[in-house]
Amino acid sequence: MSQQIKIKSGDNIIFYDGVCGLCNALVQFVLKHGGGLRFLFCSLQSDIAARLLAKYSASNTNLDTVFVLTNYDLPTSKLLEKAQAVFFILKHCELPWYSPWAWLVSLSFLPEFLLNFGYDFIASIRYKVFGQYESCLIPDKVVRDRFIDQ
Repeated sequence: MSQQIKIKSGDNIIFYDGVCGLCNALVQFVLKHGGGLRFLFCSLQSDIAARLLAKYSASNTNLDTVFVLTNYDLPTSKLLEKAQAVFFILKHCELPWYSPWAWLVSLSFLPEFLLNFGYDFIASIRYKVFGQYESCLIPDKVVRDRFIDQ
């Protein structure tokens, strides 16, 4: 369990609340829809998340936010959060055109404050609706190498 993979330049990293049922469902969704090869995953509760997010003046204590660090260690690297992060993730999954998630991406033209309002609402009820785990889930052996905080 203490083995950690090296993060390579250009990697995209999803930081998620490791005890949140919805956040864990998002990770499983990404793995199922082809995005797993385009992302590494890291729970916000980890020391690695604290160190990497601090470089972008963000905190891993903000468990209501999903973050995506794009193009790790490159000049084009950016830290996306909330709705921006979700849209980035969905755009990098292989979704059929008829999927409601593919259609959700079409809303990305809306103002960011409006998208984040919706995001914040869902974040505020996520534990009630999707549940909460006592600790971070351990990923399956097949995809374990995509998780950098094991």
